[in-house]
Amino acid sequence: MISRVFAALGKSERLISVPMLPALLDVAGLVIPGRELNGEVARRMSADLDFDVGLAAQEFGYAPRPFLPRGIDDLFGDDR
Repeated sequence: MISRVFAALGKSERLISVPMLPALLDVAGLVIPGRELNGEVARRMSADLDFDVGLAAQEFGYAPRPFLPRGIDDLFGDDR
């Protein structure tokens, strides 16, 4: 997904691996007030969340739209 967002923006990818990021965010969440900060978002970024929609399409007529079909306009609309 990140690659496709960069492509829609016309930018080259700049991905950096930070292996301890989830643990660092968990610790930061304990120190900084508020429950919004934790390592779960970093853990989810590392998970493969790509699923086959074939059965849902067959059984329920599910037809997801293409990812970013309007390119940069899908990201920013009229605000760019």
